[in-house]
Amino acid sequence: MYNLFNSIITSLVYSVASLPILELFRRDLWEYTDTKLGVLTRSPIVLGFIPLCVILPTAITISGSPEAYLSDNVTFLYIKLWSVSAGVSSVVFFNYIMPMFKSKHETKIRNYTIATILSVNILEAGIKQLFFHKNPDIIDYINGICGLILACTTYSGILRNSIDVTKTESVIELKDNLRNSYILAYTFWNILFISKVSPEISFLLFFMLSHMVGIVTHFTGYSRWLQSRAITLLMYICLKFGVTPGYRFFPEFFDPALNNLNNPLIGFVHNNYYTYTLTVVVVACTIWNVIDETCKRPISGSSLPSHDV
Repeated sequence: MYNLFNSIITSLVYSVASLPILELFRRDLWEYTDTKLGVLTRSPIVLGFIPLCVILPTAITISGSPEAYLSDNVTFLYIKLWSVSAGVSSVVFFNYIMPMFKSKHETKIRNYTIATILSVNILEAGIKQLFFHKNPDIIDYINGICGLILACTTYSGILRNSIDVTKTESVIELKDNLRNSYILAYTFWNILFISKVSPEISFLLFFMLSHMVGIVTHFTGYSRWLQSRAITLLMYICLKFGVTPGYRFFPEFFDPALNNLNNPLIGFVHNNYYTYTLTVVVVACTIWNVIDETCKRPISGSSLPSHDV
């Protein structure tokens, strides 16, 4: 009971600590020079993008031992590390840098880029579960197929509904126009994927940091789901990598939260009732998402009146 209580409290602490980082990507903290070079001095780029998308992934990559690079699971983590880093980088680029060029193709470039990054990320996970997961069972096949379907609806849904940039005096962020059915389908699919493919991870922290934060901020109207999800997922991967043997980037203080956090829940994650119930939820949400995207009108969305960024 103590371990479970400690796990919940620690996960909450990490999740709450992620909120200021989400703010760094949304809000300028100081004045900036309105030039192509001056935009690089904006606080979201200096305090958010450079540390999280450049310094941390590079340091983690350099710090890996030759033995660690040979692990199949680490190879998968590397793909996730840099693909999610590219996703967060695209958020920064389209929020702060792309508007400077005043291109008439800005919306089209933004939609195709983000749709490709996100759908390929999901497609890679679906293929891994279908063809490269050791000892796959019927749940792996079902969830893998749902992942492939989700990758298709991700690409078509973003192009259909568009992704805009919302701008106010103090906040700039992506308006993803993604339906609630898609967000829930993605969330449950990803949770089942991690439960089956990587059950050894710190499951509670993974859920609370990389999923719960994005869902809560989305449904409370605090922030958009896609931007929050990308940033918190990259935070989790960097934290997990930083305490993995062979990488040791963070001090041992972080170990209990990231390596032992799943112990109280490991039996639950492997329980058949849990996996079968979650599989039914994933299939139901996937069908709901497909119906939403094929039978409903596109979500209309356009950027708010812009000002100089």
